[in-house]
Amino acid sequence: TQMENRLEFIEEFLNDQLCIVAGSTWPEDEELLVDTINSSGGNVKFIIAPHALKKEKIQNLQEKLTVPAVLFSEKEEKDLEEYKVFIIDTIGLLTRIYSYADVAYVGGAAGETGLHNVLEPAAFGVPVII
Repeated sequence: TQMENRLEFIEEFLNDQLCIVAGSTWPEDEELLVDTINSSGGNVKFIIAPHALKKEKIQNLQEKLTVPAVLFSEKEEKDLEEYKVFIIDTIGLLTRIYSYADVAYVGGAAGETGLHNVLEPAAFGVPVII
């Protein structure tokens, strides 16, 4: 049987645009990603699922982004397609979110922690960047 991976809020956010999912990111990964995100063109969306869900770390990431970003925890009553970055500040959704990726960045290798699971996005046939 095939697992149901559909997430309506992700579909609303993406609105059929190119999607780059950065999963299990650490601050070292986010340093690399922020410049790319801030300078990216109009037809690409980013979903970031940080490894650590500490409020101050997520606020730090938000402050470095110069493009519109929304948190999963604050998504209600928001017009999600208006945002360029969706920060997933909860656990348990990343595997399903990878099914929406056109490209996946898997975190952990930029610092001392070690690379996270590249099989999750690869299982959906998604190209993986580390």
